[in-house]
Amino acid sequence: MVDASIKDFANNVLMSLAIVFVTLLIFMGFRSGLVMGATVLITMSATLLIMWVAGIPMHRISLGALVVSLGMLVDNGVVVTDGILVGIKQGRDKLEVAKEVAKSNMKPLIGGTLVGIIAFAPIGFAPGDTAEFTNSLFWVVMIALALSWFFAFTITPLFCYWLFPAVKTTDKVIEPPKKGRFMRLYEGIIRGVLSQKFLSLAVVIGIFAFSMWGFRFVKSGFFPASTSPQIVVDYQRPEGTDISETTQDMIRLEKYVQSMDGVTHVQTMIGGGTLRYMLVYDAGSDSSSNGQLLIRVDDYRKSDTIIPKLQTYIDENFPDGLGKAWKFRMGPGGGSKIEAVFSGPDSKVLRNLANEAKAIMAADHDAVLIKDDWRRAISYLEPLYSQSKGERVGITRKEFSDALQSNFSGQQRGVFREGDDLIPIIFRAPEIERVRAWNMASIQILSPTTNKTVPLGQLLDGANVKWRDGRLLREDRILTIKAQADPGPGVLADDLYKRLKPKIENITLPDGYQMAWDGEFGSSADAQSSLASTVPLGLLAMVLVVVILFNRIRQPIIIWAVVPLGLIGVVFGLVITGTPLEFMGILGLLSLSGLLIQNSLVLVDNTDNLIKDGMPRFDALVESASSRLRPVMMGAFTTVLGIMPLYFDAFFKSMTVVLAFGLSFATLITLLITPVLYALFFRIKKTEVAA
Repeated sequence: MVDASIKDFANNVLMSLAIVFVTLLIFMGFRSGLVMGATVLITMSATLLIMWVAGIPMHRISLGALVVSLGMLVDNGVVVTDGILVGIKQGRDKLEVAKEVAKSNMKPLIGGTLVGIIAFAPIGFAPGDTAEFTNSLFWVVMIALALSWFFAFTITPLFCYWLFPAVKTTDKVIEPPKKGRFMRLYEGIIRGVLSQKFLSLAVVIGIFAFSMWGFRFVKSGFFPASTSPQIVVDYQRPEGTDISETTQDMIRLEKYVQSMDGVTHVQTMIGGGTLRYMLVYDAGSDSSSNGQLLIRVDDYRKSDTIIPKLQTYIDENFPDGLGKAWKFRMGPGGGSKIEAVFSGPDSKVLRNLANEAKAIMAADHDAVLIKDDWRRAISYLEPLYSQSKGERVGITRKEFSDALQSNFSGQQRGVFREGDDLIPIIFRAPEIERVRAWNMASIQILSPTTNKTVPLGQLLDGANVKWRDGRLLREDRILTIKAQADPGPGVLADDLYKRLKPKIENITLPDGYQMAWDGEFGSSADAQSSLASTVPLGLLAMVLVVVILFNRIRQPIIIWAVVPLGLIGVVFGLVITGTPLEFMGILGLLSLSGLLIQNSLVLVDNTDNLIKDGMPRFDALVESASSRLRPVMMGAFTTVLGIMPLYFDAFFKSMTVVLAFGLSFATLITLLITPVLYALFFRIKKTEVAA
């Protein structure tokens, strides 16, 4: 299964590489596309080599990072290649053009590359299990982007020098190449937008406000269900159940599962789970009352129909047991989707609080598999030793207890050595004498006073039947119980959680007791809080890079003002595709911010350079936007097309939608609104043009 999964994902990487290469050939011309394609191949090969040396394994996260970085690493090469191509078409010397393009673009491209790397840094340095699960994303992207910047100023100019033909010049002045219809159309649009700066800005702000209103329709999630063709059934009988009864139930359940359509293999475990053969598998605790089925199906899509049927069969045919059929998830988590956690010093109070929460869950018709992790209380028989009766025959309380233990549990009387193993020798009564608890009355105890045996029943004042918790769980040494529930078939966990949350949080807690949320939402909150602990440092580093790069304040403000506009496309994409904003989608938002800063940075820096060279400021805005149109569009286009194969992978689907829609919308807005913001901040008028 792992081998097939890696091969399928590797095919996605190759498909993305092919898409990017063909796109470059079509939109940049054969020679330019060949230069970029060769640079991308060398960069990817070098990235894989460094991954091998650094010990970064090939798995879903690292391979996904290769696909994500594939489109991003094209940006540096596109800017350099396009600049050299334009210079050569103007009839200039190839070597001089290569030197000039490399010199003029080195500062903005190193700034953009650093920002792109830092955008992923919170993933690499965040604490917690979830960040540890996904941190390979940062390291692979960092390696790929750093190499792309290095090769953009070494291999790319060399390939351009070799492959681009020099334009034959004469004594006549070389006229600049004519602009195409699309470029003239864009220049007309940008001039119109700049002539109506406040109106254009108001329209964009209105669209942004509308998208923020639409954010309420975005579904939330943590990690998607796995596409592994496996189903797990966890089965529990009351604590203390004899293993023979658990075995009978598991054999009966196994026969039913084997008769279901689509099931190919069934593995049955009784008394505990198997080895932890994958990260998200939880074997649970060993207990005679526990059982587990691992079911293999011929198509993972059939799991969605098998699980409800299997769950209904368990609920209707095993009244003494509690079973749950579920699929693995693609990330950390597991357990019930909704878990209300109560902690405090007294087990009885905690049991009552959990029962209140379970009653609220049971009142909601969409909640199923309602339970707690302490499981049901178990009954026990408490024999009452009579001290007066014991003294008459000379039998103490300790001898009374030892007799009970020897009969039912057994006592160690010696050790048998077999090689290096020490095997305890247990003395215990025959099974027929310990099947029924009430047989204790006939247990014979030797009296040291009379040297005769006395039936244990003669030492009793009676017996009480009581209940107690079979298992008490602690977290950080504090007693903790979890009231658990799952959404029914076809019900979104987010909807059920929103209904249960206010009711359960209204439960009155005694002094010294706390309540928190765990399960999918607790894990998601923990992961997001871990990520949030490093995001401020990442944002600060990105701001410092941009400020240091320009050594001014207004340019960084312009660049950062564009970043929130990426949410317009993100909300639109998530809503129309019905994709939840999962943890990987949140990581996509971080990378999106880096991409938008990268695009705006190159645009603003080019405008500054044109104005510094003496071009009228309004003309410089238009010329900068039009000259950077193709590199920015190509960078965004290749990134979007390169990550599209990931849309069909459940793990990266949320990130793909965030990047594809967010970058597509934001790139269009960036090419229009960045010049507008520049004109507003620097008070550029439309009359500032060449005479």
